Amino acid sequence: MIMCMVAPFVLGACAGFSLTISAPALKFEDGVVSWNSVSSAKGYQITLYDDEDGVMGAQSGESFVIHSNKYALTADGVYWVGVRILSGNEFLNDSPESYILVEKKDTQSNVEVPGPDDPDDNNGNSSGSSDTETDVFPSNAPALCLPTGAVQKFNYISSASIGGISVPLTENTGVVSSVSVLGTELDDRYWSYDSQNGAVELELPTFSGVDSGIDTKFTATTSDGENFDFYVTKTGIANLPVSLDVPSYGAYVYCKNSSTASDGLTVSFSSSASIYAISVDGVRIANSTSNYSATSKSVVFKEGYLNSLSYGLHEVQLFTGKGILDFYLFVYSSSIMCYDLQFDFDDSYPDVILTWQVDYPIDRYEVVVNGDVYSSDEYPDRFDGNSFSLKGIIGESASVCIRSYVQSVDTPASSATVNYADQTGSIAKYLDPTKGFTYLSKTFNRYIDSTEEMDVLAYYMILYNDDLDTKSFNTVNGFITMSYVDVYVDSQSTGIIDASGVMNAFKDSCAKYKESLKYTYAAQELSDGAYRIGLSMTSKNEALYDSESKYTESSSNEFHLTRSSRSADFDDFAINGREGAVVETSDQLFFAVEAGFRPLPVAGSIAENLYALAKDVCRTWIDDDMTDYEKVHAIYDWLGKNVVYDYDIIDEMDPTIKPSDSAYNKFYSYDSFYLEGVLENGVAVCNGISKTFVLLCAIEGITAVKVNGTSSKEAHAWNKVYINEKWYIVDSTWSNQKSTNYKESFTHEFLLITTEESASSRTETTEDTLKYYCGDTQYTSYY
Repeated sequence: MIMCMVAPFVLGACAGFSLTISAPALKFEDGVVSWNSVSSAKGYQITLYDDEDGVMGAQSGESFVIHSNKYALTADGVYWVGVRILSGNEFLNDSPESYILVEKKDTQSNVEVPGPDDPDDNNGNSSGSSDTETDVFPSNAPALCLPTGAVQKFNYISSASIGGISVPLTENTGVVSSVSVLGTELDDRYWSYDSQNGAVELELPTFSGVDSGIDTKFTATTSDGENFDFYVTKTGIANLPVSLDVPSYGAYVYCKNSSTASDGLTVSFSSSASIYAISVDGVRIANSTSNYSATSKSVVFKEGYLNSLSYGLHEVQLFTGKGILDFYLFVYSSSIMCYDLQFDFDDSYPDVILTWQVDYPIDRYEVVVNGDVYSSDEYPDRFDGNSFSLKGIIGESASVCIRSYVQSVDTPASSATVNYADQTGSIAKYLDPTKGFTYLSKTFNRYIDSTEEMDVLAYYMILYNDDLDTKSFNTVNGFITMSYVDVYVDSQSTGIIDASGVMNAFKDSCAKYKESLKYTYAAQELSDGAYRIGLSMTSKNEALYDSESKYTESSSNEFHLTRSSRSADFDDFAINGREGAVVETSDQLFFAVEAGFRPLPVAGSIAENLYALAKDVCRTWIDDDMTDYEKVHAIYDWLGKNVVYDYDIIDEMDPTIKPSDSAYNKFYSYDSFYLEGVLENGVAVCNGISKTFVLLCAIEGITAVKVNGTSSKEAHAWNKVYINEKWYIVDSTWSNQKSTNYKESFTHEFLLITTEESASSRTETTEDTLKYYCGDTQYTSYY
């Protein structure tokens, strides 16, 4: 029997069989009450109570329901917050209420709580109000998002290839003696009881008279006379893939590549609600008529957008004025034929990998090479998803096709036949990873077939420039000695056909480098069709000059810094759990930690000294029992207390000196632009300060990145830091304000601010910009 759900649930009808969810453990930090997320929870009930000298008093206002495991406090004051987990199952008791006494002061970071008309209202209802409107859900909503008290549902897929469904009951359930549907007892030919697994098995004929889309009530009765009710929804989708494990809360289904045109997919609601935003797989989709249309009681996903989705299960969130609706969308195809067969030898040399695309879950493959058949049953080690290793079974040429089988189809679908011709002869040395290069502990060959690989090459040549061989290049400015790397560029995948195209692509990749850089570059075609790419660093990518500043930090400022209880030799830092990357220079150290690596400094290198100084800051001022908010706060305050801004370099940079002038090159090598300026000298500009913030956060296991941009049309750098599943802006440079008598004044104004607060004074121009949506973020690193 094929089950139509992936997660069992617990049913109960009386006190003897009901279960209770444990109470949530609450904590309060930075204006937010949070607790451990419970996967089975359908919501959390929040109740506020008055405080009477430390004793919980009367309830203050109405209780309300939210759908995240965080509640942001809006009003200052002292009061009790009560939280109860809601199961969404009428047979399962809700958890006991947990309480926490909180005091929110106006000195704490302000946490904006959206109102009921705000598209970012993650609380489901307006926080702290008496808004008791029920959240809006589709009339056929999956049980995952049904309101409290809704009955757990199962879904039956109407397909002759599926035998029925299995309904698990509680472990303490007695033997089921009868099953009835809509008050009529079922013949025992249509059901059975699996005593070993405690489940009722419902057979196919049971659903022959059940209408599609209707919640049908079933009742299982035990020999002790206990009744257990559950509901089944028949979807009516006849050609759903048989290998799909439909979650117990169900999914909407869409078929791509159908022979008939479609109006799209409609999700209807039981009552009116304003739709503010829609995200699919955590990414907001553009509010365009080509993607979807919305009314007060429905959303229609357009055919063009649905066809752009990949095959498989997609998580959808609708953000409404009354709450967030979560449901799933399964995209499949009526075709089982493999297509787009490709031979990949770049990433697997000397092996050759056959890859393909297919729109349907396949049960078994046969790869046919020159008439020889290799089945996924007999050669499982050669198959890896949609790929097959041809190692040892393919020569200089071969004809290849793929046969695909599914259980519900008797005959296989055969792909088109493709011919392989060995192309590796003259370019083998570029494919061989042992003759490639290592960037941040990952080995790359010298076969370039994508923009991303050109980006990595550019970063490698910049950061490790001193380690490269050099040759003389004939350029428009005469012969110039440059460091170089010989690479083979795949013209078919990159569209690059000559040396000029290689130069332009390399230039574009260098432009993505996040640091100040002046360079000369060149490209020459070699006799074997490869290219020699040269790079001359006009400005050295390292700190050569010490910065000075007449300014000092004001001694009257109060910094929230307390010496740590960590020992002088403490080294149990969170960063130690990361994969290691060998580093030698200051910027190699910075790029490694920002990309998520643990630095492995070369003995005696500047990176070793800087890393040791940074760890000493953390062991002196940060404790293990501090929250991530508190750690970031301490790092911000330490930078404000120990680093003054390099105003002297600003004065020295005469506006008449252009970046193209040779005299300008010196400014790239002042240590105020690097980690050295902060950790060794205590004088830096925004670039060095934001790099150091990333390093100190990384040591404590906190993700942070440096952001390049402008402020008042001047170049500026600051940070984004990820805490408790949310990104914040931190500008440690602006923690110090220029004051009188060469003094700086300190402020917490730019600690853990929102994107909106930051946008009023900063414009981000970094290539690898963070993408925001509903607290979720993707960070693209050129690694």
